[in-house]
Amino acid sequence: MLVVHLLRGLVGAVVGGVTGYYAFGWALSQGYYAMVVPGALLGLGFGYLSGRSSKAFGGLCAGLALAFSLFVEWRFLKPAASSFS
Repeated sequence: MLVVHLLRGLVGAVVGGVTGYYAFGWALSQGYYAMVVPGALLGLGFGYLSGRSSKAFGGLCAGLALAFSLFVEWRFLKPAASSFS
């Protein structure tokens, strides 16, 4: 039963992450820096669909949210290429 909750939570995390990715892009285009949105929506999706409260799931979700937030920031705010002579 634990695996079912984990898989449902991961599906929710994917849906929340995709929503957060596009919400961050939209907010950035409006002039706002909403860095917490992708990770927060990933966590909300995971928690909502898993239907279970667990410290292990919370730790897993926090790690996923941190990694995903760094990816989203890199994707939208790539540093300018420097030219070294």
